[in-house]
Amino acid sequence: METEWKLVALMCVAQFAMVFLKHINIRIVMTGHAIKASFLTLLIQGAWLASTAIGVKAVWSGDYVVVAAYLLSGMIGAYLNFKVKV
Repeated sequence: METEWKLVALMCVAQFAMVFLKHINIRIVMTGHAIKASFLTLLIQGAWLASTAIGVKAVWSGDYVVVAAYLLSGMIGAYLNFKVKV
């Protein structure tokens, strides 16, 4: 099985963005900015859809390099939420 590296890159960016933006969205919701939170939710949903579609396809096809990239990019997004102050 050959890994499609463009899809891996897209999935990593989408997964990282989804995890990272989700935490920022929580902070924005706590400040009461409904329009910002709504727009950010739209971005989160798009990132979730892209990363999950690629990740599920990788699981079903047995491409564990992509699965590992999916998991690691999510972990990096969560870690950076503790390091980046917004």
